[in-house]
Amino acid sequence: GPGRYIIEARAREGDGPWGEVASLPFRIVPAWYQTWAFRGVLLLLAVWMAYRTYLWRLASLERRTVELRRVVEARTQDLQAALVEAEAATKAKGDFLATMSHELRTPMNGVLGFTQLLLGTALSSEQRGYVKTVESSGQSLLGLLNDVLDYSKIEAGMLTVESEDFDLVTVIEEVTSMMVPRSSAKQLDLLVEISPTAPRRVVGDRARTKQVLVNLLGNAIKFT
Repeated sequence: GPGRYIIEARAREGDGPWGEVASLPFRIVPAWYQTWAFRGVLLLLAVWMAYRTYLWRLASLERRTVELRRVVEARTQDLQAALVEAEAATKAKGDFLATMSHELRTPMNGVLGFTQLLLGTALSSEQRGYVKTVESSGQSLLGLLNDVLDYSKIEAGMLTVESEDFDLVTVIEEVTSMMVPRSSAKQLDLLVEISPTAPRRVVGDRARTKQVLVNLLGNAIKFT
């Protein structure tokens, strides 16, 4: 390798004595690629390449961030548009259900009113049974219409629960008399037993309580 060296030599003639040691100092100059300057240049080049790589990675990440932000903004706009459409569709459906239930309840209340008038006239037992059946069916249909209206109110966030004092026994008797024709049609006995300790007057939503009882009894009769 490069560096300073000394060559030492001595000679003799035949079998004579050795001569004095002769020395020759010399120096091997390093190649250009072995110089410290070249190594410094290589180090600076490596640092520069690392810095350029860092800048390239940073720019690449920035481009990806911008692209992802653009995609997210586009998806957000799509979701917002879809949400607006879904809310509009839900509102339209709720308005339609509410309108239809109101439109159907009006003639149904008329039918039930006339059945009450008929029951107040002189009817044979057979005719009275027919009118009772019409009244029961009308009440059931009216209950279904109330369910539809409640469903539309729930979706619109407008359902309110009343808090009023009412006679629970009376509600039970009304529901029972309404469901008797259905149970009789299936040859079922519908019996009501109310505990003497049960409160007669309670505070709550009378219409919802009646609706729940109608649904429970209706399912019980249907699946028995």
